[in-house]
Amino acid sequence: MVALSLPRHPWPAWWAVVAAALLGLAAHLGDVLPDIEEDLRTGVRGLPQRLGPARTRLLLPLPLVAATAVLLLGPSVPGCRAAVVLGPVALLAAAVCARAARGVDGGETGRRRKAALAGTVAVAAVDVALLVARGADLTR
Repeated sequence: MVALSLPRHPWPAWWAVVAAALLGLAAHLGDVLPDIEEDLRTGVRGLPQRLGPARTRLLLPLPLVAATAVLLLGPSVPGCRAAVVLGPVALLAAAVCARAARGVDGGETGRRRKAALAGTVAVAAVDVALLVARGADLTR
């Protein structure tokens, strides 16, 4: 809602709000993922805790890919070459995240969780770069 602080108080573009909300959801899922078992022991019962670690890990790439799609497919910015470069990078990082989210077995649990979180951070960073690249278009 930083757009509202600009002169004439323009509303942010719908696609920027949707992308930010999806990134927020992904950030929450990725942040909570390593602590779900401890949260359950202490009585925390949010959405990720109710889903459990395996389903949360599987859900994690979905809002990331959706945010990337909104940023890439939303109203185009003339001459925005960042989308051509950053789009495939974001989708590749999301694929890494999704692969890490698949079946967890034995001693690989910690590595897979870290890989899922690293993939989340990478896609989120690319999506933020896409938002910045489309900066002037955020209020149209």
